[in-house]
Amino acid sequence: MGNSINSKNTQTPTIYVVGLGPGDRDLLTPAALKALEKCPVVAGYNKYVAQINDLLSGKKIIKNGMGGEVERCRLAFAEAVAGSDVCVVCSGDAGIFAMAGLIYELRDYEKDFAGIAIEVVPGLTAVNAAAASLGSPLTNGCVIISLSDLLTPTATIIKNLKAVAQSDLACALYNPAGKKRRELLSQAVAIFSQERGGEIPAALVKHASCDNEEKWLGRLEDLPLEMVDMNTLLIIGNSTAVIKNGIFYDRRGYAEKYFD
Repeated sequence: MGNSINSKNTQTPTIYVVGLGPGDRDLLTPAALKALEKCPVVAGYNKYVAQINDLLSGKKIIKNGMGGEVERCRLAFAEAVAGSDVCVVCSGDAGIFAMAGLIYELRDYEKDFAGIAIEVVPGLTAVNAAAASLGSPLTNGCVIISLSDLLTPTATIIKNLKAVAQSDLACALYNPAGKKRRELLSQAVAIFSQERGGEIPAALVKHASCDNEEKWLGRLEDLPLEMVDMNTLLIIGNSTAVIKNGIFYDRRGYAEKYFD
């Protein structure tokens, strides 16, 4: 039933895939809190489990590090097969570069998991928090692309970047660069600069919504690439975007139609 958390006792164990939001506790949804309260078992990446540690008293915790996603989700399914409701927690939204897709894929792949119910509990993704901090750069819609090529082929990412750059949609780039993985970031900037020009508005937001949030706004050609890391989100504007008085926003078209 939608994204509501069913509080009735059922015979079918459920895995709730829960988006914790971008970091600020105020942006954790009531539905996410309800799922966390309901489930006796919580599984997640070490960092995200630590983020909600105060909400996990008395619960069984399944956690591991980066690269342990499949193992973690299998353990979550094992708990569900044994009869427990389980929360699998993710940052941002559970269905955007997170665990929901893997959970469905594992259920389809493993016959022992076929009887487990899955409910995805949405959360605010980082681009929501970043856009709100900047102003309103996504007014006319946007495309979200991850520059991580750990799972997605580099050629596919470049193909997607070129297609979006040729459109007039704002673009949000997730996972733009690591300490060693920086080539795709340079390629993305070059692709958008070629298609939209170096003067197009752009912005960086690091640690969106958190106490240590940092941001930069300016022209794409002036983008401080050295500032970019895996905690950074990059937004590239479109032909109707402006940066004025420190605010990045996209004009909707009201001026042309309604302003005198």
